[in-house]
Amino acid sequence: MGIYEKLRDLIPTLADDGSKEAAQQWLDIIGSASEMDALLQNPAFRKLLDQMRGDFTTRVLQLVAKDPELSAMRLMFVRTLGLKGAEEQISKSVASLVE
Repeated sequence: MGIYEKLRDLIPTLADDGSKEAAQQWLDIIGSASEMDALLQNPAFRKLLDQMRGDFTTRVLQLVAKDPELSAMRLMFVRTLGLKGAEEQISKSVASLVE
């Protein structure tokens, strides 16, 4: 028996102090995670997600270039990381916002 089934069977025995609602939310999260896993197996969805990630990164970099404060923050970030690989590190940071 998996965790989903165990948790589902446990819900009726829980007290009405928010425990049932919390358990139900965990069940919903487990269900959503398995749906997302199925979506990520779909090559078309993965391609679309990668395109969205790329578009987001491009747009953020454009906004940073236009804003003096964001440009200064980017420059401090580049100096902190060093020039080599800074663009890649920034892209990873931006991508982490999407993931």
